[in-house]
Amino acid sequence: MTRVAFERAARLSVACILLFAGCSEDSAPVAAGTPRPKRAVSVRMLALGDSYTSGESVPQTKSWPYQLADSLLEDSVRVTALKVVAHTGWTTGDLIVALNKTTLTPPYDLVTLQIGVNNQFSGVPFEVFQEEFPELVTRATTLAGDHPDHVVVLTIPDYSLTPVGQRLDPDQTRSEIDSYNGFIAATLDSTPISLINVTDLSRTVADDSSLVARDGLHYSGKMYAAWVELIRPVVAALFGRGTAGK
Repeated sequence: MTRVAFERAARLSVACILLFAGCSEDSAPVAAGTPRPKRAVSVRMLALGDSYTSGESVPQTKSWPYQLADSLLEDSVRVTALKVVAHTGWTTGDLIVALNKTTLTPPYDLVTLQIGVNNQFSGVPFEVFQEEFPELVTRATTLAGDHPDHVVVLTIPDYSLTPVGQRLDPDQTRSEIDSYNGFIAATLDSTPISLINVTDLSRTVADDSSLVARDGLHYSGKMYAAWVELIRPVVAALFGRGTAGK
């Protein structure tokens, strides 16, 4: 091979390297029709509720809103802002007052609502819940930019099987919570709002004490992780992500 031919061949080799990154098997072009990974969607989330939402007796990172935000990354949903308006002991009325006093920046891409256990626990007349819960659903929908399908409601857990709940009147507690959850379901029945049943999971504490927090009344991070397993696919689907959104 002449020197000119050799130099020409060398230049062609360099061009091949630059174009195909060495023409190696690992760098082979993606076959036609192969789905590409979806680009992450950014989401602003607002979580409304009481102690179950704020995560009483667990680190903030173990509360279900924060665990949900972390888990959604696997579905290419990035929660860039998470605002929690929730506090231990809040009733529906307390949450309404808090919303009136809190500066919020709607619209939020996702709004969650879980409220009512303190109405039952404190003996507030059921009629109060029947009046105030629909108002909170309306407020949540407005905060979601009038997109009810971007509102997710969680049922009220049944604390009657926790150590503290067992010292009260567990049969009455269970019956009243069923009534509250029945009203919640009926209120949302004709709407596109998603309702997540965490009540059944809350009743598994009878078989696994690690699902209860140290205070003997609230739930552990392990329980909240189980809730997230129910919430996550619903939320991911809202943004065209996850198994349901493919």
